[in-house]
Amino acid sequence: MRLWLDPVKMSGYGVTPIDVKNAVDRENVELPSGSIKGNTTELTIRTLGLMHTAKEFNDLIVKEDNNRVVRLSDIGRAEIGAQDTRSYMKMNGIPMIGVVVIPQPGANHIEIANAVYDRMEMIQKDLPEDVLTNYGFDNTRFIRASISEVKETVYIAFILVIIIISFFCATGV
Repeated sequence: MRLWLDPVKMSGYGVTPIDVKNAVDRENVELPSGSIKGNTTELTIRTLGLMHTAKEFNDLIVKEDNNRVVRLSDIGRAEIGAQDTRSYMKMNGIPMIGVVVIPQPGANHIEIANAVYDRMEMIQKDLPEDVLTNYGFDNTRFIRASISEVKETVYIAFILVIIIISFFCATGV
């Protein structure tokens, strides 16, 4: 949950960020409730916080004095958002997920890229129609282009060798 606070509104209501923190801590408690023990494992049980939705956070009473109630929605807003906005990826305003495949040293990059393309084709069959996939960067394009150039050079060299041998055989040298 991401809380956006408006400093001007907070000042108008006489609310500080500490007031907001204390209200959230007071109303959104997450406590350990015990554990389940087995022969080889131990699992901790915890009681989840009381607030789960943006509406519940927006209705949170931050400050109450002189029969005046200040809610979070009066000084800002709550919304479900990314935990870390610095690593949040968007393209043309649309949220996206990035996956990077880094081959191990000595691995065959082309085989790995082909396996990724094959796997993506399989995954696309199960994705909803509104989910689009794209490849941002594929360095195997350069490797493939280099291999293609080498093949072309070998073919040209082979043809030139045949032409030169035929020329020398025809001239009797």
